[in-house]
Amino acid sequence: MFIVTALTETLSSAIMDSLRGVAVDPFEAHECVRKLYTWQNVAERTERVYNLVSMSDKPSLVNRLHGCAQQYNSLAARK
Repeated sequence: MFIVTALTETLSSAIMDSLRGVAVDPFEAHECVRKLYTWQNVAERTERVYNLVSMSDKPSLVNRLHGCAQQYNSLAARK
């Protein structure tokens, strides 16, 4: 739930900044992000994640189904 709250607050702040005319120039923002990421950087991080996942323990089918049932019941209870 924290992620949803943080996202909502950040979006609200960005909208208010835009309305006040103090929003970040999208071209400047794009240039900043462009400098942060390279294909090499993204490939290395993706490979690291795949390696970690491939080395992790795999839950049994019964445990996976149990987890799915718990998530379903949690979502169904919210309605």
